[in-house]
Amino acid sequence: ALCGAAWQQMSLFGHDLGHGNVTGSWAHDMAIGIALIPFFGIGLSWWKASHNTHHVVTNSETHDPDIQHMPVFAVAPRMLRGFYSHYHRRAFAFDAAAQALLARQHWLYYPIMAVAKVNLWIQTHIYLAAQWHRTPTPYLETAAMLTHYAAIGCALHALPTAGARVVFV
Repeated sequence: ALCGAAWQQMSLFGHDLGHGNVTGSWAHDMAIGIALIPFFGIGLSWWKASHNTHHVVTNSETHDPDIQHMPVFAVAPRMLRGFYSHYHRRAFAFDAAAQALLARQHWLYYPIMAVAKVNLWIQTHIYLAAQWHRTPTPYLETAAMLTHYAAIGCALHALPTAGARVVFV
């Protein structure tokens, strides 16, 4: 429980760093945020772009990336008609797969959240690849992400059994 509380507090600290609200200096908050990437494994530039957009257009089905999770989750009945995401620049269809998954979203929520971290890694790398020239610190963020993966590899290697490795992941 203590470890979970510490991680939750670190997440709030990371959130405030992403908003530039910790030291009062954008450069210092960015440096601290990048230094924490190896511990969290979430790219700072991707998070800032996505989360700041969320704050500008909170809960807009067509603009807020933080609620656009079709075909797995829908947070508003209007999403069941399908919609175009202006953030992702693509359509989210309410097709047969979405219909089947959304009918079970209440059962799928916790299993999906158990592996949601992988999506954050993927989104970080998609953002860095697509926005490399617009990211203020692409080399530092990439190095920090690689450090995160190396730390996970070391932790997995240190565990004594395959079962312990599966539980860790």
